[in-house]
Formats: sequence, C-alpha cells, structure tokens
Amino acid sequence: ESLDKTHFSLGLQIITPYSNERSTDELQLTSTTFIAIEQIIASRCREIPNPTFRAPLADFLVKAGERSIEMADFPLALKYITYGLDFLGGDEAWGSNFRLSLRLHEAACLACYLNVMPRQVMTFVGKIMENTDSFVDRIKAFYVLTKTLASLGKIKEAVEKIFHILEQLGEEIPNDITPDGIMFVMESTKQL
Repeated sequence: ESLDKTHFSLGLQIITPYSNERSTDELQLTSTTFIAIEQIIASRCREIPNPTFRAPLADFLVKAGERSIEMADFPLALKYITYGLDFLGGDEAWGSNFRLSLRLHEAACLACYLNVMPRQVMTFVGKIMENTDSFVDRIKAFYVLTKTLASLGKIKEAVEKIFHILEQLGEEIPNDITPDGIMFVMESTKQL
C-alpha cells in the first residue's frame, strides 16, 4: 500500500506543474505526461482522495486514450479510458459531469471495438443510451454499434440501424429498393 501511495503521489507531482500552467484543453500530451499517467495507474488507486482531482484526471486520461487510439495502441487506449471512467466515478458521474462522462463512454465504445470486444461495446452503448436523450449525444455510439454489428456478420441488423438513424435525420427510405433504383441514385450522386 505504501508503494501504491508513492506511485500515486509521484504521478500527481509530475502532472501538477503541467496542469497548473494551462487548462486541460490546452494540455499537451508529452512523454513526461504519459509517465505521470503510468505512475498514477501503477498505484492501482481507483479512487482519488481529493475529489477536485477527479474530473481533470479523467479528462487527462480520456485525452491520453484518444491519443493512444491515434497511435494505434488500442489496448493502452482502453486501459487509460477505463481508468478515466473509474476516476470520474463510473455510472454515478453522468449526473455531475455529463459531457466528460459521455466523452469517456464514447471513447470506451471505440476502444472496445478496436480491441475486438463486441460485448463490451454493447455494454458501453447501452450506458450511453440509458443516460442520454439527444440524438446528437448518441450518434457516435450508433456509429460504433453499426460497425460492431457489421463486423459480427449481423449485416441486416446493421443496415436496419443505419436506416433508423437516417430516418431520424429526416431522410426517407423507400420500402421497395431495387438494383435499378440504387444505380439511379448512385449516378445522380456522381453528377454532384
């Protein structure tokens, strides 16, 4: 336990000068900040003693996860995002920090998809659907959901979900789609 506290304290000491210099929006992820994140994670501390650190640290971890996705390190991305969810407070955070919780859950959906973890994708999609009302807040989850369904060979379900999304966007989907109709639409699109 003493070693865990040392890792946590060291991570916070490394990261604090960076987070005090600028807002988390401007914060750059450097090798030093990744070392700090790894120290905090190495502490195995899932609850932050000081609640004022929760949201900034969770924000920092989702950024590190998104950066890891950009670098194609999908397992590391999932690790950072999962810790971010834990630090923010899990499912209870939706009420107190909706935007950050949504961002973390969206990132978790994508990281699970990229790590070929379809059950976990469905879990995170479900949490987003439970905690959001707005179509705009759900669009990224719908995107990952349709890609997951397609990757599982559930093409019909994926297409039905896409049609449902398009209808919500105001597009009319004809019931009698034919190959000739598809060719006509493709040709008219080419002319644009």
